[in-house]
Amino acid sequence: MNIYLILVLLFVGLTALIWTVMRVSLQGYVRYESVFTEVAETRLEKLFLFFDSKKIFFINVAGLVVLPIVIYLLTKTLFYVVLAIAVLLLIPKLAIRRLESKRRRLICEALPDALAQIAGGMRAGSTFINAAETMVRETRGPICQEFSLMLREQRLGMTLHESLDNLA
Repeated sequence: MNIYLILVLLFVGLTALIWTVMRVSLQGYVRYESVFTEVAETRLEKLFLFFDSKKIFFINVAGLVVLPIVIYLLTKTLFYVVLAIAVLLLIPKLAIRRLESKRRRLICEALPDALAQIAGGMRAGSTFINAAETMVRETRGPICQEFSLMLREQRLGMTLHESLDNLA
């Protein structure tokens, strides 16, 4: 068989393989980006944190590309590279979970005072809505944000029962 024919077939085969790997990699990248940004945006909005999820994604990808290379150049060990990739994939999820638990803790700590303030307002003759509005104006932090959202839902036409269910 002619050596040129073998080289051409080898070239065509390698080109097809590289094209397939690049196409699959690009599809995986696009899928990972859409899932990452959608989940991050949804979970951060629930925390009243409004970051650009695309920027967070690109920072994460840059870390996934740069840090393993640096670790490999420093250690020459593949184990640490794989470990770094695993940690970098987990960091965004762990960070959001930590923010969620911190927010829940702050709400639980502030809830008794907020409810006492609303109860005091109602004892003084205010309606529940007026007492809650006063509490929102005089309070800061996550409890204020949650009750403010409940009041906005109420103003937009939700029943008090529905808005209180959403508050829970």
